Amino acid sequence: MSEAVETKDIALFVKDITKKCEENIYGKASLSGISFSFEKKGIHGILAPKNSGKTQLMNIIAGCDGCDSGEIEIFGISAKDNIDAKKRIGYVQKYNVFYPNMTALETMNFVGETRRVESGKLYRQIKEAMELVGIDGIKNKLVKNMTDHDVKKLSLAAALLGNPDILLLDEIVIPRMSGDRKSELMGLIQMLGRMKTVVLTTDDYKLARELCDDIVIISDGCVLAKGSFESLDEKLSRSETPMSLEALYNSLASASAAN
Repeated sequence: MSEAVETKDIALFVKDITKKCEENIYGKASLSGISFSFEKKGIHGILAPKNSGKTQLMNIIAGCDGCDSGEIEIFGISAKDNIDAKKRIGYVQKYNVFYPNMTALETMNFVGETRRVESGKLYRQIKEAMELVGIDGIKNKLVKNMTDHDVKKLSLAAALLGNPDILLLDEIVIPRMSGDRKSELMGLIQMLGRMKTVVLTTDDYKLARELCDDIVIISDGCVLAKGSFESLDEKLSRSETPMSLEALYNSLASASAAN
């Protein structure tokens, strides 16, 4: 981010986040001094190889998990023990956390009540969110009978309840998705990025490049690079060993997979 950007333009400020985690079957996802900021609106990416702590970081930003040290600010307000700041975040988690025997509509009502959306606004917000993501036609379908794709869209609709300013999307789009479903989700994300601040995680360089205005690259629990793709490519082209950003990231991903 340019130094010329004023604090008032910052939606999310992450400072020195450290979280020590024991190594497990999913890898070692410790975070060490993670710092970055994202401006209001647009689509911002957190790009990192698999098992590099992306979900851990998103859980911390969303307030679902704590950290050993560091700070999170939402629009200049500390998120620590601040319910109002956390209400400004909508979170789509990597894995489905919905009750399987609830319908899509029941799920939306449950999430809305949990987020303490005013009863007079809840029905309208549910209707608008389900229509926006295209699941209003299956509102009476049980979650357990929905496709994975529709569950992702339900997660996105639920995250919109309460009209949050920031949307955290943890690997909502994955490479193995079929072309039509992937394009549909990407289109929704692009539309939301014009309305809100969207932060998404991925391990897919091409996806990040297509969707994101800027990125933070994390490797071994540390921030390796941050900025726009263009500025990072230019910087690498002028280094002692010139290479593209994509080549650098692919080398990191290969090294991570080999460990």
